[in-house]
Amino acid sequence: MSIKNGPLRCYLSPRKSTPNSKGEVPIILHLVRMNDSRMRLKTGYWIKPENWDFQKEKVKPMAFGAMEMNILLGRVLEGAQLLCLNSTIDGKEVRKEIIEQQVLGRVREPNSGNFNPAEYIRDFVAKQTNNLSRPTLSNYLTLAKHLEAYCQASKQKLSYSLFNHDFAHRFLAYLTAKQIGNNTANKYLKRLKTILKKAHMDGLLESRAFEEYQNLKEHVDFIYLTSEELDRLKELDLSKSPELEKARDTFLFQCGCGLRYSDILALTWDDVKKDHLLITTQKTHQEIRIPINTITRPLLDKYDGYERPIPAYCNQAQNRYLKQIGALAGLYERHNKVRFFGKDRIQTRQHKWELLSTHTARRTFVILALERGMRPEVLMRITGHRKLSTLQRYISITDNVVEQEMKMAFG
Repeated sequence: MSIKNGPLRCYLSPRKSTPNSKGEVPIILHLVRMNDSRMRLKTGYWIKPENWDFQKEKVKPMAFGAMEMNILLGRVLEGAQLLCLNSTIDGKEVRKEIIEQQVLGRVREPNSGNFNPAEYIRDFVAKQTNNLSRPTLSNYLTLAKHLEAYCQASKQKLSYSLFNHDFAHRFLAYLTAKQIGNNTANKYLKRLKTILKKAHMDGLLESRAFEEYQNLKEHVDFIYLTSEELDRLKELDLSKSPELEKARDTFLFQCGCGLRYSDILALTWDDVKKDHLLITTQKTHQEIRIPINTITRPLLDKYDGYERPIPAYCNQAQNRYLKQIGALAGLYERHNKVRFFGKDRIQTRQHKWELLSTHTARRTFVILALERGMRPEVLMRITGHRKLSTLQRYISITDNVVEQEMKMAFG
């Protein structure tokens, strides 16, 4: 269902977003101008994606209430087109709030121009509690605090007028001054762009300057264990330290399946099938199937009868125990740890055991799988990576390993 006439095309389409509790997503009114600039507005109507005809751009005839819904949506399209044509004749640019008021029947609150983005973020988090992982939600809340602190430090008003073309540069400089590394700062900027895009869709932010915001130079330290180092962890006698033994077993299990630690914490016996794990991931809500292998099978057998397949600790405790285990296993090799704060490069040398964390296990699984010949596209099915480019960083690490071993063997 679309209208193409004069300076623009109007059409309707469900938004590609997380469905509500009824499985419905909002229907969006799209206006595409001749210069290919776009305007998107919520119509206030919701639909299940399977009930939408994407070719005809209307509700499928067999859907419940299809006729009534299509009549209402047709009125929205006609009203938007007429308003835009009249604006063109008058030589004026049609504004989003006018379409909202005259076509969609929404009246913007008088104080919307003074709307607080930090409160908007907190409201977003409250609505996304069941859709996003806990660390992601926490990252959004921390972003709100940083925005408030930034405005207090710079003596600026926290409103949507703040987000001009220079904002990202100034905000990232503020985070750098607070000794926040580039990787973490980039996460905050990514969350901010998501929020500003949503605010733009909701008609609270007219400027699209946020689309030009650029990240800082990023550096990721890849610490992983070799096969020999994993064997040293397996051979440790930790029977007198039950906490360390459970933490070691959890780490080894993660090294054998490649799951994120959030998924390890959520693992139940219902996820364990005869010869594989079937898991819906916490971060991306993907369903992934992981074959049980010679590393994970003995550990599942060991904890058979326990409440959970792997008795994992919270992330903080696990990281603390891993460093103790790494020291006991003799992981004293020194590594350069590099962090960037803005353009400043800070390098420190630390023992490998000091750098162990829960994510080390996932990296170890990926790198060892690649080194042992697993094809990247197969590996992606197991790890849940959606883009081959994401694995490219791991592949470059394995290339370095090949070079090092060649030098060791032949000089």
